[in-house]
This record gives sequence, structure tokens and C-alpha cells, in this order.
Amino acid sequence: MIKNTFSKTILLLSIILIFGIVGTVAAQALVTVKVQSVYNETIGNYSAEIQTPQISGMTDTAMQDSLNREFSEYATELAKDFTAEALEIQKEYPVDGPHKWVEYKLETVYNNSSYLVFYVYEFSAVGSSNYVAQYFTIDKNTGKLVSLEEMTGNSKNYMEQIENYIYKQMRDANNSGDMKYWIDDDAINQNWGNDMDLVFSKIEDNRQYYLNEAGNLVIAFNKYEVGPGAIGSPQFEVPMDVFRDN
Repeated sequence: MIKNTFSKTILLLSIILIFGIVGTVAAQALVTVKVQSVYNETIGNYSAEIQTPQISGMTDTAMQDSLNREFSEYATELAKDFTAEALEIQKEYPVDGPHKWVEYKLETVYNNSSYLVFYVYEFSAVGSSNYVAQYFTIDKNTGKLVSLEEMTGNSKNYMEQIENYIYKQMRDANNSGDMKYWIDDDAINQNWGNDMDLVFSKIEDNRQYYLNEAGNLVIAFNKYEVGPGAIGSPQFEVPMDVFRDN
């Protein structure tokens, strides 16, 4: 009798464990991002490829709906503006008009059992080029977007720690002669640099951060934000050790 009860208990625990594992895997598999629609258009010498990303499977459905609406509205507005500008240019220059290329695309950084990390970028080229990207880190176990504060282990002074670490990396690069980041007052005074405090203050709102596969925070700057165009769109990996004392 005791043996029979023990066997039933083991069987029940096994079933619970199996369903728990299956449930976790199923929940993780539900969090996805895909391209819902694509706008491809060429008008004269103007060309565009504009994608509309769509997230599904997040438990935070309010955030999911907000992001999907944001993607859709921005893609629609970008396509509308592109078409209007291209038609106007074509009218003004029926032959041999200026060239322009516009992209708005989804790219996946990585997608493993723990996180789905992706970014949406806008690129435009007409003479010179411009690049802006937003990053998103979704925790597959919770189905929620991971905030910058959460990525730092909820450190109390995380923005100050991030700034101090990146400033040091930038200054080291400047001193080595490899780069020329706009971290000196002269850059601001001469009106060819940005207010770096302002740039850092917008990192969260502009979604310029993500977790890499090593588990470290990455801060991603857009072109012309922290240096001249030759620097491109630099990224800085911030080790978690930076936040461990807080």
C-alpha cells in the first residue's frame, strides 16, 4: 500500500514537472517579432523600403499594443512623407533629379531561450546619410520589456555610473588618437558638438540600450550624437561590475 502510494506520488510529480517544462517552453516560444508589412516604392531617383514590425506574445499587452501602434503609425507617416517628397522632386526635376534612399527596418540582435533582443532603425541617404535606431529587450520568462534600470540590477545611481564609464572610454579613445568624441567644452563652444548631458538624458526615452548575450548592458548612440559622422553609430558595452557596488 505504501509502495503504491509512493509510486503514485512520483508519477504525479513527474507529470507536474513535465507540464511545467512544456509550459515554460511554450510561453518562451510565444514571444516573437516579425515584419507585418513592407512598403517598397521607387519614384524617379527616390527609393524606399519601409517595414512595419509587429510584436506578439508579450504578457504586458498594453506595452505590446503601444509599441505595435508606434511602429505602424511611424511607418505609415514615413511612407506618406516619402511619397509626397518624391512626387514633388519628380515634378521639379523630370529628368536626372536628385537621389534619395530611405529605410525603416527590423533587425534581430539575438533570440535565445531567455531574451528576444531586436532593434528598429531608420536610415536615409541623400548626399550625406543619417541613422537612428531603437532597441528592445524582451524577457521571455516574464514576457515583458526590460527597462534600463532593471538591466543595471536596479542600481540607485545607474545613469551616473553609465555616464562615468562611457566618458572614460571616450576619453581614452580621444587620447589614443583613434576617435574624437564630443566630450570637451570646446566642442560645444564652437557649435560643432552636442550637449553630452542632454544626449545621455535621452537614452532611456529613445530606447538606446539593450542586453547582449554576455549579459552586459550596451548603450547605442546614433550617428552625429557623440562625435562626427566618421565615427558612425558607436556602441559601448558596460560590464555589470560597474553596478555591483550599489
